[in-house]
Amino acid sequence: MVKTNIYVADLNEFTQISEVYGRYFQKSPPARATVQMAALPQGARVEIECVAAIGGGARAAAASGAVQSALAPKAIGPYSQGIGVSPGSFLFVSGQIPVDPVTGQQVQGDIGAQTERVMENLKAVLEAGGASFDKVVKTTIFVADMADFAKVNETYGRYFQKAPPARAAVQVGALPRGARVEIDCVAAL
Repeated sequence: MVKTNIYVADLNEFTQISEVYGRYFQKSPPARATVQMAALPQGARVEIECVAAIGGGARAAAASGAVQSALAPKAIGPYSQGIGVSPGSFLFVSGQIPVDPVTGQQVQGDIGAQTERVMENLKAVLEAGGASFDKVVKTTIFVADMADFAKVNETYGRYFQKAPPARAAVQVGALPRGARVEIDCVAAL
């Protein structure tokens, strides 16, 4: 498993969900994003989407694994900042929220300042995994309020000067720690 998205009905249940989830990924937790949704199918409390990588042999196994950067905030649950998959493949970067890696606190300011911090956190994990924004092929932007999207998009766009990656952008019910924006990405190595 290299990437998961956890969709929850209520972020107040985040700790309990994270504890159960963590039992399944004790060695090298996959990259992850967690968001509260307005509704889940059939009254579910949680839905987990996963991406797994197969094959590649011993060489791929040696090059795969968790990517960590001291320049991005530490994971706040059982997930890795990023996961590298076999050489010449992909780096899955967990959803980043506007947390300052030095203080561990969410940055203050408007949505532009929050998006700037998110992008700098993504940049740190990408660089730790041997990639850059030029290598990003897919992003997902989660916003607490779609009215903020124009400002998020303005800041986000400054980081993709060449060919912007494929992207999805959605409004969610809530984000961890009360963040207003969370972004995850996939980079080709």
